[in-house]
Amino acid sequence: MRRQPPWSAGLSNRDSRWLLVTGNRLVVAAVLLSSILFLLVLFMSVGVLSGRPSSPMYLLFSALLGGNSTLISVVLSINQLVLSRELGATGEFHSWLSILPDEPSHPNCILTALVRVPVVILK
Repeated sequence: MRRQPPWSAGLSNRDSRWLLVTGNRLVVAAVLLSSILFLLVLFMSVGVLSGRPSSPMYLLFSALLGGNSTLISVVLSINQLVLSRELGATGEFHSWLSILPDEPSHPNCILTALVRVPVVILK
């Protein structure tokens, strides 16, 4: 019998597959966002969280939000640098795209064209 990974404990294989692979991303994001919002409202109504700037939880959430903003911007910048090196100049990219069919009937056409394109190693 195959063991389930620890992150899927309590979920059936069908449920975890829907959540991670086949599920509608908008539904998954909406459920996640609404549950986080519900927890925040619940904690604020109980008194665990407060909107006062001197509250420790306020400082914690401010630090987490600022850290995530910085992390996301750094990751996107590095990703853009890597992609710009990989794709090359705009003219080269357009000439590379010209070998693809105008309206590919199957995704295999694009994958086959990608395999046939010689890889240019930048030095």
